[in-house]
Amino acid sequence: MNPLLLLGAGGVAAYLLLRHRDASAAAPPSTGGAPGQPLAPPAPVVIAAPAPIPSPPSTPQIAISAPPITGEQPARIVQLTGRWGWPIPRWEGRAPVISDRFGFPRPPGKHLGVDLMFGRIASDRFAAGSPNGSKAFVMPDAWMAVAAADGVLWSAGHTPRGFAVVIDHGNVATFYQHLDTLFVAEVTPPAKGTPKELMLRVKAGQPLGVIGADPLDPHGVKHLHVELWVGGPTNAVDPAPVMKSWQVFTPSDIAPFLPPLTRNAAKKTAKRGEFVPVRAYERRWPGTALYPPR
Repeated sequence: MNPLLLLGAGGVAAYLLLRHRDASAAAPPSTGGAPGQPLAPPAPVVIAAPAPIPSPPSTPQIAISAPPITGEQPARIVQLTGRWGWPIPRWEGRAPVISDRFGFPRPPGKHLGVDLMFGRIASDRFAAGSPNGSKAFVMPDAWMAVAAADGVLWSAGHTPRGFAVVIDHGNVATFYQHLDTLFVAEVTPPAKGTPKELMLRVKAGQPLGVIGADPLDPHGVKHLHVELWVGGPTNAVDPAPVMKSWQVFTPSDIAPFLPPLTRNAAKKTAKRGEFVPVRAYERRWPGTALYPPR
């Protein structure tokens, strides 16, 4: 079992295991797509005189050109400030990579985000074509998706393509899809004009849920789909260029968030193994939901 989800052992044991598994350093994540796959040219992105990237927890500022996918609105420059990181933490010391790029043609239109997995190495035990891997990439069971930056939880809930989360970061939003289960409360989009003080706050590196596969994908390979929105879902932009400067969260970065997730671990029994402890309340895995199926 992955150490990030050792809920039954309690927060202290999980933290010690995470510290043990934490990698001291790794090469910057690659952004290559699947071998032999033709890729549509990405939307234009301009990096405006970035300063040298400081070590975390410094707060780099990145300017990106954000033309909408549709419409004739002109491009505009948006500052991404604060601490930003890849929405998958290191696994066995390895950084995640982009397994499918922005703009790749697929029905009914283009791929409006990036897919994240881990690059395959010779020692990986996951067979190609299994739910845990393809020829070039792998994804372990029960690995977490985490928030890329501080923000407020705009929505979180079930969709035909798995659980999805949207986080409002102020001038941009991030979208996370294909989660097997949530580690945040299900919320619906707030009414227009709702003060952000009344919305749930999310911190960079906070676990959002367990990474799964797209239920509508016949191949069923686990991966995380991530989008970067400037003005809404119709204004998705390629996040790959700015992700080059984002840090990769380590298990030590995630450890402070574990105690709330393990709060109900003592309640688990052999007869209740389907329960997933989540902050202050309990939820079940998809298919055994506490609420009527949707």
